[in-house]
Amino acid sequence: MLLPDSADATRAGVAHAVAEAPVRLAMLTALVCTVGAVAVRYAVLPRWTAARRADGGTADGGTSDGAAEGRVATFGLIAASVGGVAVVLRVFEQLGQLADPDDVRGAGALAGIAAAFPVGVLLATRWGRAAVVALAAFALAAAGCWRARRRAARAGRALGVPGTLGAGWRAAAAGALVLAVVPAWLGHGAADETSPWLSPLADALHVAAAGVWVGGLAVAGMLALPDADAPPRERPAGALLALVRAFSPVALGAGALLLASGVVSAWLRLRPALAPLAAGGDWAAALRATGVYGAVLAAKAVAAAGVAAFGAWNWRRGTPRLAAAGGRDDASAAAAMRASVAWELALAGVALAITAALVAMPPPSG
Repeated sequence: MLLPDSADATRAGVAHAVAEAPVRLAMLTALVCTVGAVAVRYAVLPRWTAARRADGGTADGGTSDGAAEGRVATFGLIAASVGGVAVVLRVFEQLGQLADPDDVRGAGALAGIAAAFPVGVLLATRWGRAAVVALAAFALAAAGCWRARRRAARAGRALGVPGTLGAGWRAAAAGALVLAVVPAWLGHGAADETSPWLSPLADALHVAAAGVWVGGLAVAGMLALPDADAPPRERPAGALLALVRAFSPVALGAGALLLASGVVSAWLRLRPALAPLAAGGDWAAALRATGVYGAVLAAKAVAAAGVAAFGAWNWRRGTPRLAAAGGRDDASAAAAMRASVAWELALAGVALAITAALVAMPPPSG
């Protein structure tokens, strides 16, 4: 009976993880994009602005420095707002699971509502408290981006001076920092009693790195890539090339951190199943012992490798091709770069979708 029960429990856990994946994916994508917007404003936009001004221009496709800042803030505002809605939906899902139908039947109006939505019970759990923190962080980031957007609209072209940051962006950065830590509080890392510090730290760094790389790439694509085919007379030479060069070092650093933290997290999750290898065990048997969790994690690794491959192409081939075009971002070079970025973001979306299901699956216990 133990084997069938275990198999049924595994199937039930996988089905539950898949059912909750859409809302988890929305929350995770919003988190990544919120962190990405803040990262671009702090680490990319000032360098891009300086490069464009050094080249003798202030606009790309008619976009002023202030308008570029406003677009980044708008992106962050939308992402943070979607994240807040996703958290609320997740809370209602959890309340529905905690509610006892027997307590609702026959109760009065107020007692019935309290029984149907056991908020107190939810807040007594670590998940419930973390959800409140996540909702507050999304709200703070959204408010900060909204204020930064208004400031950008008022300041116009004068806003793009590197280093000019208002209270709105500082609030958004604080919210993004908290959001990068919350998943480590909720996920497998917090439940790992054998590595109470390393496991949550690796998870937090992994989420932050994903936000800077993937979210930042989405923001960079929004800023310039859709306008890459505009006639050269409508924008200064090399604006797209300058943006790619401003983002590349940030992406490389985030990618390295993402890989390192991912390897550490994967080892910590799979360590119980792979432990027999230390005593000369069979690799095939150890891999089978990782079960569904190991297979899903491998699928995520394949998708992440695809993201890295397209990123490497952008760095080693796409950027030199733009530079060889004389800084004018000719149509073929820009189209190739745009296509590579689109594939990179598509595979990143696949990796995020797999992650949304993976975080709800129990890791192998050995």
